[in-house]
Amino acid sequence: MCFGWPAAHEDDAERALRAGFLIVDSVRGLAGSGGATLAARIGICSGSVVADKREHEAAPRLLGELPHVATWLEGQAGPHEILLSGRARALVRGTIEVEARGERRPAGGGRTIEVLRALRPSRTVSRFDRTAEELTPLVGREAEIEALRGLWAQVREGRGQFVLLSGEAGLGKSRLVQTLRAYTAGEAHQRLVCQCWPHFRNSALHPLLEATMRALDIDPETGASERLARVEAALAALRVPLQETVPLFAAVLAIPLNDKYAAPQLSPDLLKNRVQEALIRTVMALAAQRPTLLVVEDLHWSDQSTLELLELLVARMEDAPLMVVATSRPEFAPNWPARPHLHRLALRRLSPHQTAAMVALAARGQALPEALVEQLVARADGIPLFVEEITQTAAEVWQREGREADVRKASSALAAIPATLQELLLARLDRLQEAGREAAQLGAVLGRDFTYALLRHASDRDEDTLRTGLMQLVEAGIVRAEGSEQAARYVFRHALIQEAALGSLLRPRRQYLHQQATRAILGQFPSSPSCSPSCWRTTSSRPATASARSSGSRRPGRRRCSARPTPTRCRTTRGRSRCCATGPRAPRATARSWRCSWPSARR
Repeated sequence: MCFGWPAAHEDDAERALRAGFLIVDSVRGLAGSGGATLAARIGICSGSVVADKREHEAAPRLLGELPHVATWLEGQAGPHEILLSGRARALVRGTIEVEARGERRPAGGGRTIEVLRALRPSRTVSRFDRTAEELTPLVGREAEIEALRGLWAQVREGRGQFVLLSGEAGLGKSRLVQTLRAYTAGEAHQRLVCQCWPHFRNSALHPLLEATMRALDIDPETGASERLARVEAALAALRVPLQETVPLFAAVLAIPLNDKYAAPQLSPDLLKNRVQEALIRTVMALAAQRPTLLVVEDLHWSDQSTLELLELLVARMEDAPLMVVATSRPEFAPNWPARPHLHRLALRRLSPHQTAAMVALAARGQALPEALVEQLVARADGIPLFVEEITQTAAEVWQREGREADVRKASSALAAIPATLQELLLARLDRLQEAGREAAQLGAVLGRDFTYALLRHASDRDEDTLRTGLMQLVEAGIVRAEGSEQAARYVFRHALIQEAALGSLLRPRRQYLHQQATRAILGQFPSSPSCSPSCWRTTSSRPATASARSSGSRRPGRRRCSARPTPTRCRTTRGRSRCCATGPRAPRATARSWRCSWPSARR
């Protein structure tokens, strides 16, 4: 099983792990033929594979080391055990409690693999809490911090405030919220933290109900009567009507009622409305007792019922000592009416100077050479998450080498995108349709920026398909357009997403696109290569084979899955053929390289 194919998600490794726990729980206690007890054994690893999909086959063949490592881990696992590789663990850090099993070498040789046993899911509150072990000090967010503190001061005076904090992934929205939480920690106040998840987008009110269960210390192992008693005690302390409210909470929290209460006999829509009202009354009652901070993380993944509840809450909270801080990405833009207490804060990228300051902090005291810092600043594009990840990667190499003469080695470490960023970047590319993905890949070959004219000359797609693909890239925020029509220029918003698009190509397709790009550049600049755009250097850096032999009926492409621990370049692929250097069109890809999280399981 491969999580990450046919489409990548930001949490593929976590999905694989969650599936593993569900399998173990489902099999535990079952009996097979003859009364034998069944037991599940699961191995999970993460990395890259090549998905070789042929027309007559329903599913692709996954080529590479990853499936074999997952199967080996499964063989090492005991009954009802989940073993995972060190690289898979790095992608789910904070989500589970683990037990180290040491480094082992698979049968047949090869490199050693760190092996860990997954014990149980951890009870983290938000995505940020899972990764907040060593925080780099904030840089360039002084104005936003002061704004949030000022709004909290108004909340203490009884004036409600709602803050919608938006920004690209990695800009530090959750970090700002954590800073506010730390600022209020020494004061008497209530705090509720809700986390929206992509896999619960169709579960009504899930973030708020999950926060409610956490506040009441309710888990699946708690007995039904104890759960009901905790709900009753909490609502009684808030002085809300129990006969009306307890049955509503019990209905959505799956708690059986006793003889004191009558189950609500309502239609699903009316039950939803009543539960929304009950939740709003509960939050307002909390705020009436003491100032309350309600945090809702990743609102772009919220279900519709939660959004409706928050819109109702905005309308009613103006005179309550309540502060709601909701984080979201730019694509989420709720059409809520403007109100004096509704504030929209949009985070911007760091400036080069601020980025350099953060590089110094993220290096954890190591003095990196100026040339390396300049490369890190250029590559991070002012996104704090990128700054941290690539700086730590480069700093580790620099610490091992420790000589200024080896700046080149530390710089070469930047060529590989950190595994912790792979899923985030590839998930954005996978949300595109085929025309958008192909435009992104060809544009990545041409360079960080490219003109429409150059792309059209290099592409073997018709103009309508090409424009459709570019429109998808602009709407998805992957590139920005400058100019219009035939004179348009497109720029990748992140250097790393350009590299991810380039890295999704296997060698034959990459060679073909380089050939097409070289012809297009020579066609536009036949006499003076020095007049060509910046993409000339990028395109020419990997010379294509000028062979006149046509390729076979398929071409591999490259993709990532969360299944194998090391993201190799997949240097060899089955059925590789030379790319067409003179033909008018290359065949479409049927094999791609994917980053997967791969659980291997047996009973």
